[in-house]
Amino acid sequence: MVNRPRGPGFAVPLLATAAETTLSLPNEATVGVEVVEELTFESNQTRLNDILLHPTQAANASHSLPEYCVIVGSAQLVDERIRVTTQEATCIETHDADSNIFTGEFSASAYGQDGQYAIACESTPCTLSLARRSS
Repeated sequence: MVNRPRGPGFAVPLLATAAETTLSLPNEATVGVEVVEELTFESNQTRLNDILLHPTQAANASHSLPEYCVIVGSAQLVDERIRVTTQEATCIETHDADSNIFTGEFSASAYGQDGQYAIACESTPCTLSLARRSS
């Protein structure tokens, strides 16, 4: 059986700027995100770079990101847990005919649904996958 962690929550201080607007979140904010495509750590891999994440609904998230947002990060397999960290984000926030594009540093770390730092992985290969949605 492959452990498929989904939708990590992130503690997120975000500073992304558009021409005259700044998108920011408090230091202790949490948001729901998930991988854009399934990622698998092969037997000899301990790090995946340039992974893509996007916002998703999370029951215990304190904040939300704009619907159109891409976050770039990395994942590291350490002691049977996946440490996901982020480096930058680009988000588009729309209001009727107006929109703002935010791009900049996005520093965050993943916490598993068990509340611990990093996402648990119990079998090999360890895989991060999209949350399953019902139609």
